[in-house]
Amino acid sequence: MTTTTVITSLQQIDPIKIEFSVPEKYKVNILDNMEIKFTVEGIDRIYTAKIYAYESKIDAATRSLRIRALASNSDRSLFPGSFVSIKLNLFSQKSSIFITARAIVPLIDGEQVFIVKGGKVVATKITTGVRTDTEVEILSGIQANDTLITSGLLQVKEGMPVKVRIAN
Repeated sequence: MTTTTVITSLQQIDPIKIEFSVPEKYKVNILDNMEIKFTVEGIDRIYTAKIYAYESKIDAATRSLRIRALASNSDRSLFPGSFVSIKLNLFSQKSSIFITARAIVPLIDGEQVFIVKGGKVVATKITTGVRTDTEVEILSGIQANDTLITSGLLQVKEGMPVKVRIAN
């Protein structure tokens, strides 16, 4: 054995540090002391942690922001190096309209949806925000009580009369 031989490594157990990344477009939603929730594979418990630091730049390769949070681990149920699933509420102060992704029609210069006003089809340009696998956040273009056409989009045209049937 020599003076350069590694015998062991030290890990901080309590509090435990969690490191994760979020896409660049969400950087404005990350706040100091923001609470996150997370789970660990094999443990039926939801843990909480608080964000204490984040990188000062976006990772050029992944276009994401590296974030660090601290979680209490006084019961020693968490181990360094474990994989965690993060739940991060990026919109705690904001009300949003989400619509089904299939209602959006791509255009050369943006996106649109078809809504019904006065029994007629109106093509409305929209600005979108966050996307999930099935829904899209609408930042502008439609209001909460607008009637959105979600099927038969290839057959509808601006000004066309329609009868509305609410889908369940």
